[in-house]
Amino acid sequence: MGLPENGICLVGYTYRKYEMKYAFYKAKEYGYDAIELRDFLDFNNENLISLKKTLGQAKELSLRFGIKFPVIFLQIDKYIGEKMMNELMQVLSDHGIFMIHTHASITLNSKPVTSAEASEEQYRMEAEKIASVSEIARNYSIIISIETHMGTLCDTTASTLRLIKYVNHKSVKASLDFANILILNRNEDLQKTIERFKDKIGYTHLKNCKYFVWGYDWNVPLEMGDINYYKIIAKLLQIGYSGLFGIEYCGTGDPNVFASRDARYLRQIIEELKSQAVQ
Repeated sequence: MGLPENGICLVGYTYRKYEMKYAFYKAKEYGYDAIELRDFLDFNNENLISLKKTLGQAKELSLRFGIKFPVIFLQIDKYIGEKMMNELMQVLSDHGIFMIHTHASITLNSKPVTSAEASEEQYRMEAEKIASVSEIARNYSIIISIETHMGTLCDTTASTLRLIKYVNHKSVKASLDFANILILNRNEDLQKTIERFKDKIGYTHLKNCKYFVWGYDWNVPLEMGDINYYKIIAKLLQIGYSGLFGIEYCGTGDPNVFASRDARYLRQIIEELKSQAVQ
C-alpha cells in the first residue's frame, strides 16, 4: 500500500535520544504515515555496510508497525565515486526509499561555508556535485531534497533557489524548513516563499519556534509558535503540493508530548482545508 497524498511523516530528529524501535512504535500510536530515518541511537550510516544493517532493522520495524520509511537523511558526499553511489541508490531503492534529504554543506578550514561567504565558484562546484549524484539517483527514481538550514550553503531561501537553478535537474528539489528560514530572516514572508518555489518543493519540515531579540526557543508545539501553520498548509495545498509533511521537534523535554499533539493538530488542518476545497 502506498503513502497517502500529503502524508504525515515523523522526522527522526524528534527521537534523537531513542532507538528506532521506539520511534516506529510511537509513530504507529500517534497516527503517522511514515518516518524520516535519521539521528536515532542505533542509526548508523558511517559506511555502506553499516547503512545496510540500519535499513534492514528499519525494514523489520516497518513490517511490524505498518509505518513506511520513504525518506532518509544522508550527507551524500561521504559516498564517493560512481560505483559506490550506484550501490547506495540500489540499496535505498530496494528498501522503498524515494527521497534523500540532505544539506548542501561546504567546509573550509574545518568551518562551514554559509551562503553569505560562498564564492560563485563554490556554488558552481557544489551544483556540479549534486547534479552528478542526481543523475544517478534518477535511474532509481530517487529525489534529492536540499534543506534550508543554518550553517550551510542553503541557509536562506534565495541561496537555496540559486543552487537548485544551478543544478537544473528534475531530481533535485528543495526541502523547506519554515522555522529555519526565519532564523536567518525573521521578516521573510513565508507565503511568498512558497509561491516562489512552487514545484521545486520536494519535502517540508514543520516545527515551530518563538523568536526573541536574544535568540529563539524551540520548546513549543506546532500550534503555539510564531509561525501560523494553518496559513502555511493552506498555501502549500493551494499551489498543489502533494508531498509529505515532516513533523520535527527540536526542543527539550518529552518528545512524545509534542509528537502526539503536533500530529493531531496537523491532521486536523489538512482535513479541514481539503474538506473546504470540495465544498
